[in-house]
Amino acid sequence: MKKIDEEALRKIIAEYQKANDFVFSGKMTLDSGQEQFVRGYLCAQQREMEDFGTDSEEIRNQILQVRSKYCEPILKLLFQEEELYHGDLAKKLKLSPSGLNAIIKKIMEQEPPIIEMTQFGKYTIYTLADRVRRYMEGRGGFKESKVSDKELYGVNVLLPLQHFVATAGTEWRDELNLLLQKRDQESGIEDKNCFTELIEQAKAAKQYDSRAYDELKKVIQNDILWYLLDGYVNDLEECEQIMEEIRQRENGEKLVRYFAVQ
Repeated sequence: MKKIDEEALRKIIAEYQKANDFVFSGKMTLDSGQEQFVRGYLCAQQREMEDFGTDSEEIRNQILQVRSKYCEPILKLLFQEEELYHGDLAKKLKLSPSGLNAIIKKIMEQEPPIIEMTQFGKYTIYTLADRVRRYMEGRGGFKESKVSDKELYGVNVLLPLQHFVATAGTEWRDELNLLLQKRDQESGIEDKNCFTELIEQAKAAKQYDSRAYDELKKVIQNDILWYLLDGYVNDLEECEQIMEEIRQRENGEKLVRYFAVQ
């Protein structure tokens, strides 16, 4: 049975007293007892929705306060699996058990708790707090979605940039500028391939790993070039279309060379 404190009860009664404004539509006829029950039920539902909205904001703030990119992946895994041993959770996150300890300590500092910990001898089991489970359900139901590697481990965006610099040479910023402005007629296939890889990783970094995205900006060291790159990544739909066009041209050039050899 759900427990309600006096303050919550007073608020529900106040809402119930406003219930005279409710109008029942349709042909259904209710007797006085049924009508009172329905009005009370609707008031309670409204109160529950208000509480859920408050909880959601509080939980989101708690996740941000943990300041760890592993916090939400941990919540998603616990939502999907319902409960996990410490060692199993560490394995899924590709962390050492001791490495996971530091993250769990930060999460457990939050009040009210985000996750619940149960100790069985030397084994520790984690589950979601009920209010956090409701929060996860309210975000679209993560049972059908799996946590991506990019969400868990971040994105290595500097490696594709290194590949691009290696192929484009000392004037790589000029080459990148031309490609970002879609003036890529004179660019070689290898440059285009590296550019495609760089954009795809930059797009992933912006979505999953802001630290890696900021690091990329520091390496670019050119405000105008960064403005172009950021705008390119922002336009996801156009970006995908351009990537596909580059791939198609690349495949076309490969066919031309193949038939020329034949």
